[in-house]
Amino acid sequence: DYSSAFRISRLGDSVIVDASVLSNGREYYPANFGCVSSLLESDNKYKGPRWYTQGLPEVFADVVFDGPHATIGGILPQYAWTLSRGGFIPMRTFLKLSVQEEEQGHYFPHLYAAESWYLARQIFVEGKHRSEFNHYLGMLRTGVVEAAAFAASFSLSYEDLDKELVGDMRHSARAYVVDFAEPAAPAGSRSAVALNAAEVQGRLALLSVRCERGPDGPDAVQLAGEALRTDPGNESALRALALAQLERKAYGEALSAAERLPGALASPAAYDDRADVLAGVAAAAGTAVAATEVATLRTRASQDYNAALAAVPDDRRAQNGLERLSAAH
Repeated sequence: DYSSAFRISRLGDSVIVDASVLSNGREYYPANFGCVSSLLESDNKYKGPRWYTQGLPEVFADVVFDGPHATIGGILPQYAWTLSRGGFIPMRTFLKLSVQEEEQGHYFPHLYAAESWYLARQIFVEGKHRSEFNHYLGMLRTGVVEAAAFAASFSLSYEDLDKELVGDMRHSARAYVVDFAEPAAPAGSRSAVALNAAEVQGRLALLSVRCERGPDGPDAVQLAGEALRTDPGNESALRALALAQLERKAYGEALSAAERLPGALASPAAYDDRADVLAGVAAAAGTAVAATEVATLRTRASQDYNAALAAVPDDRRAQNGLERLSAAH
């Protein structure tokens, strides 16, 4: 409950959540938290201090749906309970706490998390000192030290801000109720499809090759192999196998798996994966392939990247791949 895992990279973000329904009506909380967190962490124009990147996702993850209504900016019971017990880290300390200082100091992680949520909620839901905090965060993003950014952004002291925030806990809280109509299904849309065992193994293999694994973590080659024994043409498993072998510098095996993929692939991500493998093998000319084959592999990689861009014009992986191919010439 309330948990999600997200992986952030400059080429794309992945969010993994449990699909079980929560009894409190907040079943979208983990997915929303992961999506907002990955946005804040992956785009420099949204970056900020730790309290901001921890508290803001908590605020906007808490969306409760009730028929045609969505309530945003509610009160998270566990944090309200923590703050009601009288704990409060002074702003002069809180705003500049690093991960190490919090862990090594006397501030319990749950209190820090509760105060991060509360401050973000006061700014972005209640609108308290929003323009000042926007200016303050903008200065931090340019490298201004915290104390200087605060002095240049606020007309009140840290201690005055403490008094306001503690006093506001006794006031009524706002939330936003948004009405929406059920959107019509777009033309050509499909309903959810149950995955067979081979596709589940293939997708787990793709996750395994993309995510950081410990020494005891799942092996992508093994997972892909299990899927391919059941379904030799499984696209997800072949993509995972090709990428995993490329990662191992087993270039011949990587190219062999990529060659087994059909000419037309199911998604832009599949074209990106195959292009990455073809480009990666081409970059290892002399080890994996003859120099005479390099141009052909690069051409095929370029075609796949362009196929991904034709479907998704702002596909970051394809854009980056084409730039790398151009630089390699």
